[in-house]
Amino acid sequence: MSTRGCSASIPLALTDKLIDPGTGKICFDLFGFDGLIGDKLLVNGVLQPFLEVQKRRYRFRVLDGGPSRFYELFLTNPDNPKQTIPFFVIANDGNLLPAPVGFPMSSGSGARIGVAERVDLIIDFKKLARDLGVKRLWLENRLEQVNGRAPTGKILPAGRREDVLVEFRLVGNSVRDNSVDPADPTVRFYALPSRPVPRITRRFRFERGNGQWQVNGRFM
Repeated sequence: MSTRGCSASIPLALTDKLIDPGTGKICFDLFGFDGLIGDKLLVNGVLQPFLEVQKRRYRFRVLDGGPSRFYELFLTNPDNPKQTIPFFVIANDGNLLPAPVGFPMSSGSGARIGVAERVDLIIDFKKLARDLGVKRLWLENRLEQVNGRAPTGKILPAGRREDVLVEFRLVGNSVRDNSVDPADPTVRFYALPSRPVPRITRRFRFERGNGQWQVNGRFM
């Protein structure tokens, strides 16, 4: 993965694939009706890639591409797995949240997403390098899931290589960053001004008739 020529807003599409050890090809259980869990984690179609990042804040737009796996996202310093590495969530499928949410939470939980869901992360690599001496980070999925039905709910320990989604490698010196710090308690999503009450109300009734869909009793 590369950020050359790109902004600090990066999409990360998460998927898992089941690999046939005999052929090295992707395989699929045609008789499995409870979903499919792969044994390899991919980001943007690449098996556990790395990304060189500058010492500034980045926004990662994360999508759970399925088909069946849930994710609970954590950051881990592989050189010191016992460190708690903070990050923020600022948006989900419904777009911006009312205020940034810090992770991991006081309960120890990470940012969880299900199939086809989206979450936007803010990671401040400048602050992590300065305050915690971080040189590289792993974005991990620590949520245990043994079948396609649902996760078990168990949170796996930090620092397991098989749980790594992508490795961030911090390079260079700190750079200018005009983005807003989500750790600032004054950062809030401001609601739009109230809109006038509409004077005209229209009603649409969708129904089936004569084998086709109708709106208010009329064919579309």
